[in-house]
Order: sequence, then C-alpha cells, then structure tokens
Amino acid sequence: MSDELNLADLDEGGKEEGQSGGKKIGFLSELTIQILKWAAIIIGAIIFIVVVVVITVNMITDARGASQSRLPVSEAYTGAPPVYEWFRVTEENEQLRGTTADTPRQTFLVSLHLGYDRDSRTVTTELIDRRIQIRGLVLRYFSNRRANELLGAENQERVKRDLMNSINALLGGGQIRDIEFDEYQIIEF
Repeated sequence: MSDELNLADLDEGGKEEGQSGGKKIGFLSELTIQILKWAAIIIGAIIFIVVVVVITVNMITDARGASQSRLPVSEAYTGAPPVYEWFRVTEENEQLRGTTADTPRQTFLVSLHLGYDRDSRTVTTELIDRRIQIRGLVLRYFSNRRANELLGAENQERVKRDLMNSINALLGGGQIRDIEFDEYQIIEF
C-alpha cells in the first residue's frame, strides 16, 4: 500500500503551487493554445464558405455576368421578330392626311401596314372588308390628338399600341400583331 501512496503523492507534488490548473507548454499557456485553435477553425470555415459561394456564383453566371439558368425566355427578348403577312391600309403612294387637335392646327401624313399571322385567311378577308372602317379609325385617332402626343419615338410606340388595340376591337375573326408606318409626319403649317 505504501507504494500506491507514493505514486499519488508524486502526481500531486509535481504541480507547482502558483498555477491554477493550466499547464505551461513552452512559452504559451494551454488557454492561449485553445483560443488560437478555435480562431484557426473559424477562419478556415469562413474561407471555405467564401470559396464555395464564389465557385457557385461563377457556375451560375458566365464571364459576362449573363445568367446560365434554364428559365424560359420570353419571345419579346429573343432575337429576330416573327415574320408576318402585311396588309397595306392605304393605296400605293397614298397617305392618310388630316389635321391634329392643336391650335393652330398641324397636318399629319401617315401610311401604315398591319401585320398579322401568316396563312390567316380570316384576318386577310376581314381586313379587306373593313379597310374603310380602319382608315376612318386611324384618321379619327390622329385628328383627336395634339402634335406633342404624336411626336417622338416613345409616343409613336404608344400610337402603335393604341391603334392595334382599337383595330383588334374592330376585328372579329382574328388579331393583328404589329403596325409599321411607311410615313409618319406631323407638319406645321
């Protein structure tokens, strides 16, 4: 028994009395080593997360920053517009003429084509049958507007949309898809 007692005394006697249980290894204490170890683990985790995010973002986008997602793209954003059949509202070398609602009045000159789906015999027939009504609708539209509502690229696009909606409301058997102007002038007299 005395042998066992001596071993226990040696273990307790080996500690220095000024220490609070932390062993000193070299010039750093055990607490400092634990803090450094956890700091290294946290920094390593942050670096890992940043690398994963950068790789994921680079896989989703290409070098230009364009998305590589597999989402369907609207027809409005694809390359070439569809090819339509075109119906000429005015005769060759003829314009629709009239005056705007301005004071003093200004003169408008327009010549337009209506685009519709190819091989749509119903729309073709209806456009021929309603040519006079469409001409009257276009004349009334321009006559009821002021020049500042008709001039400029933005306003011209709005005019196209308004006319297309009005003409499609007039048609029963089909729809026009586009309007293009051969001539679109507002002249001050």
